Amino acid sequence: MNLKSEKVRIEKGSTAIVAGGAFMITLTGISINGAKITLGAVGSPNQYAEINLGEFIQYDAGEAGTYEIRLLTINLAYEEAGEFLITKIR
Repeated sequence: MNLKSEKVRIEKGSTAIVAGGAFMITLTGISINGAKITLGAVGSPNQYAEINLGEFIQYDAGEAGTYEIRLLTINLAYEEAGEFLITKIR
């Protein structure tokens, strides 16, 4: 099965538009083990989540499909940022 994926790096307090504009991810908090994020799409309510390093959550972006958002890395040394893998699963 060939799933479409992309990696995105987000600094704390920043928002990234992902999946070809299907939805947005805002990194609202970060710690040594995890991140707090807000997911949203135009016309849909926000979804709030806390995920640990290596874990994932699913986000339904309506007609754009369902996505898995996995936290790959956390950088606290020079800037507070996280790297996420966004994969379309449906």
